[in-house]
Amino acid sequence: MITQALMDAKSNSKKNSFIKAKKKAISLLLGGSEDFILVCELADLDSKYVMNNAKKAIDRGCVWRKVNNNSHRKPIKNKNRKKSNQKSEIINIHTQKKESRL
Repeated sequence: MITQALMDAKSNSKKNSFIKAKKKAISLLLGGSEDFILVCELADLDSKYVMNNAKKAIDRGCVWRKVNNNSHRKPIKNKNRKKSNQKSEIINIHTQKKESRL
């Protein structure tokens, strides 16, 4: 129910039925009705947390995750390169152990 309400709140359809569903979904997500609180409790969710985050998402135009252009994560350029380096290090260690035994 909560997921469907979030999807309905994001709708940009011009059809009357979708416009009504969007208004109803936003009302449900932000209104704090007893039904909403009960659904959250049954889903083991904190209704205040859900309402707060739904409001933030709706205020951002229903973008659920805030885009962070200053991310601390760097893209991994070549995953295989790291693996091959690890393999060669393991081979070198194994070779060194053999040589030290001789």
